Formats: sequence, structure tokens, C-alpha cells
Amino acid sequence: MMIRIYCWAFIVFLLQAGMVFGANSVSLKDGRAELAIELKGGKKFSIVVLASKPNFSIYGSQSLWGAEQGHPASAIVKLDIRIGKQKIYIPFSAYADLANPMNVSLGQSGNDVVLLVNGGDGADAYTAELVFQQGRYLKKRRVVNGSFPDKAWEETRYSFNM
Repeated sequence: MMIRIYCWAFIVFLLQAGMVFGANSVSLKDGRAELAIELKGGKKFSIVVLASKPNFSIYGSQSLWGAEQGHPASAIVKLDIRIGKQKIYIPFSAYADLANPMNVSLGQSGNDVVLLVNGGDGADAYTAELVFQQGRYLKKRRVVNGSFPDKAWEETRYSFNM
């Protein structure tokens, strides 16, 4: 009974995300995804996501989202984010532990730009949400376990002196 409730909560979460993001989803099967949206005011917010076999000397014995049972086949190794031609800073820690990414989606929620990363498989499945304040800087990262979204999650809030 409890598993059914958790699965239902996760399905509702994904459906809500789909309503915000529509069809702007790209597979990371080839290790690269490019997405872009137009911000209010006409500027272009673009992102390139690169995933490849990670360097395990960086991670040591740390647990990664999407690969808690062993070494992942891939991990996000770079996010290149721009507004127009201006590069947006994003800390490595915001994406370094996202393993076995499957697809990414980009959309807007109010004035914010939201990047969703879906990864892992089965019990290791996760959804990561990176929220960019008005498309200018990373405001929040939330990663939710696919099996237990109400019990297994983490959230980080970012603050930058601009």
C-alpha cells in the first residue's frame, strides 16, 4: 500500500513537471544534449549538457544519484549555460553526483528557468531539478529518489553576491 502511494506521488510530480516543460526534452543517450528557450524580454537561455564515463578518482567511495549500487556508466561532467553569449556560473557540485542521466528538460516556471535531469534505473531512479532565478544564476537544486520521493531527497539553496 505504501509503495503504491509513493509511486503515485512520483507520477504526479513527473506529470506536473511535464505540464511546465512540455516537449522540450532531450535524450542523453549519446552523451550530449542541447536545449534553449527564450526568456521574457527576448534573450536566449541555452544549455549544453555533457555526460561521459566519470573519473572515479574524483569521487572516491561517494554515493552518486542513479548509481548507489556501484560504478556508473556515465555522469554529468559539464554544464555550459548561457544567456545570449554570456556564460552563467554553475558550481561543479550542483551536477557532479548525477550519474547515469537519461534525459534532460528545460522550461520556465514563472520567472525562473528550470532544468530537469532524469536518471538512474529502477531503485536508483531520480529526478534532479536545478532552478535558475530569472535565468541569471542557480538558486536551488533538489534531487528526489524515484522510489521514495517523500523520504529520500536532498535540497541545496545557493546564494551569490552579484
